[in-house]
Amino acid sequence: MKKITKIKGTVVKKARKIRVAAYIRVSTSTDAQKESFEAQEAHYQKLFQDHKEWTPVGIYTDEGISGTSMVNRDGLQRLLDDCRQGMIDLIITKSISRFARNLTECLETVRELSSLDVAIHFDKEGLNTQQMDSELLLSMLSALAESES
Repeated sequence: MKKITKIKGTVVKKARKIRVAAYIRVSTSTDAQKESFEAQEAHYQKLFQDHKEWTPVGIYTDEGISGTSMVNRDGLQRLLDDCRQGMIDLIITKSISRFARNLTECLETVRELSSLDVAIHFDKEGLNTQQMDSELLLSMLSALAESES
């Protein structure tokens, strides 16, 4: 009788693309701020196109709203809700001051998102919350953003 050797197949798992959302906020509706808003939107649309390893989730926006409180920022609240629903892995935004100008809210939000395995990348500061060893730098930069408002 011949011996039959069973060869086990190997399952190749395709890496899931990173689900990325951008967040844009400008505090006033002046022409200069509108131009900044449009430039940021174009920048993130291009980034989405250039990064084939990303699945763009969308661009969330708040226009003409102060960053000193997260309460009335509908775009940010939708973004956070989508993160809580497990739809987003990474948020990209221009700077800490665009994300929040309130130290306490900024740190609480970063901590919550970290617990959900959602990272935030702040372009201007070159800071990614997933790669931070401590919150010290984020705290200092958030305090500076708060004091500027």
